[in-house]
Amino acid sequence: MATYYVYFTDQCRDDATTQGFADDVEKFSKKLEQEQSTRGLERFPQPYLKKSTGRQGRIVIEEHRNGDDIVLCLARYLVRGSSEYDKFYENPTSYYEKNKVSVEEIEKFLEKRKRSPIVPKKVLSASESAYLQSTSSTLHYTEDGTYLESYDWFERISQSWAKDSLVRYYELVEEWKIQCEIQFCKSSSIIRFRTKEDTLILGFEL
Repeated sequence: MATYYVYFTDQCRDDATTQGFADDVEKFSKKLEQEQSTRGLERFPQPYLKKSTGRQGRIVIEEHRNGDDIVLCLARYLVRGSSEYDKFYENPTSYYEKNKVSVEEIEKFLEKRKRSPIVPKKVLSASESAYLQSTSSTLHYTEDGTYLESYDWFERISQSWAKDSLVRYYELVEEWKIQCEIQFCKSSSIIRFRTKEDTLILGFEL
């Protein structure tokens, strides 16, 4: 099975920096490598793929195979409607011949990148996939149990004073499998945990 390596080239970094999107493209490059998939990219005449960012930004990507590896070179960050983008869009073959990332540069990147392993994105379980694919209007219960968060719970737990304790809250949620409640020291609120048929409802009472 091929492994994807993502090369954020200096040229693309300079383009994105000029447009104020360097951090966004950096995050995208890491996400792309972690997911090990090109499903979210638009196919263009080989070896190009494209990714739209924002309203006008376009990441131009070259796809190169090197043995069992595939290197995705983020070659340019172009703005739709610019003269450089028009050159790429109207004649990608000619553009590639004049602007392609060299084989030597790709091999140098790959040699350095392969010194550290890629940590792939965690694969969803069957129950997690079924939940995500279910419609929002359908209550979907799984063999792993279900957590239902009330609007009050979500709004309060999102506040700054609660964020430091989130890990502890969900540790308790995992531990408790019977009806219980604990006192919470903020605003005289009571967090109530109820379980019924493996469903955990999180809410507040004043």
